[in-house]
Amino acid sequence: MDPSIATAALGLGPQDLINDLNTMGLMLENLCIRDLRIYAEATDGMIYHFKESSGLECDAVLHRRNGTYDLIEIKIGGIQ
Repeated sequence: MDPSIATAALGLGPQDLINDLNTMGLMLENLCIRDLRIYAEATDGMIYHFKESSGLECDAVLHRRNGTYDLIEIKIGGIQ
């Protein structure tokens, strides 16, 4: 799903997202996962989410048919 649809349905604009970084982070993560799925399809791979019982997690795992994989953590940055 394209997060711009959810953003529009909620009536959120750029300033709303800047003022609510939690929602902005969720929308960004969704956008990144969408784009990663497109990339994975082109490289004969799949995107998964990983979380183990101890709480260790990774936002995305790109796993290719040949057995190689990439662990991907999605973060929003800013001026410190």
